[in-house]
Amino acid sequence: CWVCLVVWCIHFRGLIKKKSVTFFFLFSYVKVYLLPDKSKAGKRKTRVKKHTMNPIFDEVLKYSLPLEELNSRTLWLSVWHSDMFGRNNFLGEVQLPLENKIFDDPLPKLYPLQERVSFILLIYR
Repeated sequence: CWVCLVVWCIHFRGLIKKKSVTFFFLFSYVKVYLLPDKSKAGKRKTRVKKHTMNPIFDEVLKYSLPLEELNSRTLWLSVWHSDMFGRNNFLGEVQLPLENKIFDDPLPKLYPLQERVSFILLIYR
């Protein structure tokens, strides 16, 4: 049985809290992976929202996968500033393990963005 996992990126508030980076406006976007797959084919991205510190994306990103794989996956969302003249700047991320996740609640959930998290290699037997 296959399922369609729908990620709805709606609204981000107060993106800049870093002292080392100063922006007067942002060109922000969201990158999504369904870990452990970090391939280019597994990446989803929103459009860039320009000139705002509180972007409203209102975009749906979809993944199709077998139902039995859902428990072993982690949804990884990262928010970036798109720099036209250099490297894109990381703004924050959220990692949501999907193990035993119940998807019955239709209301959106709020998740605070975190600083970059180090990846730990997990070996499943």
